[in-house]
Amino acid sequence: MKRLISLALVFMVVPLFAQRASGWNGWLDPGVYFEVLSGSGYNSFQWAQLRADQDVPPRTVRYGHLQTVLLTEGGDAFGRMVLFWSGYQQNGGDRSQYWLHNVLNASPILQGGRAGALYDMPRLMQVRIWNEQLFSWQPRYSAASLYVSNAPSVQLVAAPEPRWTDVSWLDINPHKPGIQIDPKYLPDLNLEWSTGSATARRTMTSVKKLVGRNQYADANFPSPFRDDFGLRANVSVRVGDQRFPWWQASPSLPFLPGGLIEQRTIVSEYGSTAIGLRSLPLGTTIALAFEVEARRGAYDELGQAIEPNIVREPMDDLRDAASLNFDIRALTYRYSGALSGGGDVRDEEADPICVSKEAGSLDIRLNLIDLGLPYDVPVVFSGSRIDAETIEWTLNAQPNLCVNLGAFDALIKRIAGKLRGRIVAEPLFFDPLCNAFFNLQITPIGGDAHNWLDAEVYALCFESSITRVNVTARSIDYRALSGSPAAFADPRVLSRVALAQAIELAPFGDINQDGCVDDQDLAELLADFGMSGAHRSDISGNGFVDDYDLAILLENFGRGC
Repeated sequence: MKRLISLALVFMVVPLFAQRASGWNGWLDPGVYFEVLSGSGYNSFQWAQLRADQDVPPRTVRYGHLQTVLLTEGGDAFGRMVLFWSGYQQNGGDRSQYWLHNVLNASPILQGGRAGALYDMPRLMQVRIWNEQLFSWQPRYSAASLYVSNAPSVQLVAAPEPRWTDVSWLDINPHKPGIQIDPKYLPDLNLEWSTGSATARRTMTSVKKLVGRNQYADANFPSPFRDDFGLRANVSVRVGDQRFPWWQASPSLPFLPGGLIEQRTIVSEYGSTAIGLRSLPLGTTIALAFEVEARRGAYDELGQAIEPNIVREPMDDLRDAASLNFDIRALTYRYSGALSGGGDVRDEEADPICVSKEAGSLDIRLNLIDLGLPYDVPVVFSGSRIDAETIEWTLNAQPNLCVNLGAFDALIKRIAGKLRGRIVAEPLFFDPLCNAFFNLQITPIGGDAHNWLDAEVYALCFESSITRVNVTARSIDYRALSGSPAAFADPRVLSRVALAQAIELAPFGDINQDGCVDDQDLAELLADFGMSGAHRSDISGNGFVDDYDLAILLENFGRGC
């Protein structure tokens, strides 16, 4: 539908990183082996074992140990891994033994860790076999194993389905994009919403357990980490350029370390409000946005909250954006040479425009008319990253175009310039002009040194020193809205639903949609009078252009003019 815009994303959280550990400070006697069961070697393994397995000579001891293990890389999106240590001895007594974490014949150990964690102690992993016989060789066996896996993840079972009041039925002009509302007849807009419920589960930890001579079994255990599952919801209202956070909710439930509860449900949150329209002038645009995210939070082995390994900066959202709302607020232009003069461009003289851009690039295409200048010349501003929050667009073009400036023709020979802006991340909002969800606002920084335009122009489209005109634009103030909140899956976000409705305050009876109820509207209504069917002169929407429509128009005649 043209009036209701939505964005819905569900992210499947899967292990993206291989788990890797390395070990050193080890010793292996004859008959003792370090074996990589999954991995590429001593310094890069997921699963490895120390195995003492030999027909041992009389009165002989064989042993091997690994004192240090480092988790080198991998884990879940937060760098978390699960380590499972297990051992087995076959012969009993002191004839075959193993140590885990310096504990003799220890029970299996399940622990959490993160990439970069170091485990170092005597007998971290050790095996020992001993033949107590005086004359005969005897078979002996013991082993110790380390298996490293990703931390279990919180997975979405049922995503929230948010609902809110659809105000499109209040539209007084269905022939125009967006929703037109006359505050004279609707002084307050009542809005209700619900987040919808959501359910998530946390999987068990799957490991390999040493259970016999060269025998392993699959085993499942509760996660050693804490995870949170929650909703984050907000309703925001943007009136013109001003954004107002209206309502927020963030209920959450924990999955505790070692907890056996595998599934949790968060019930729906509800809210309502009345937005006052009476005091707002006609022509005001109101963008309503409702965003609901199902999220997970992660904690380390010490119970401290941690952030994901993947970092996303505002520049990435700008680069991935498909459009940009560009609005010149003010600039001063001067020209000298064959002609001289100048002037100022004010905000109301340059309407905001929606600029299409290619996702994956920082470049934007503009027309100089869009900057408030009297030149119909398309140009490309090349974007470059200054830092994580600063963008600079550079222009250096030679259009060589002869354009009509009204009183005379002029050759646009060369245009150069620069725009530098500060990128500020904002909560998700809806932009009616570009019909898109954005999360960035850009405003100029650096003054005239970094925000300027120069043009080399020749009057009468004749290139000579006599006809040359130098044009400059300074004191440039602008605002740009952009962003690509759907382009990247934050590992903390399991699902995101965003709803939007765009409202314009307009006078009832404005048939030709110019913002003013005047003679032109009356003339169009009279021309259609008596007709039935789909006509924009049918103000009342009853299927006929009749006295009712005429009465509405006359009652509002002159409004908005």
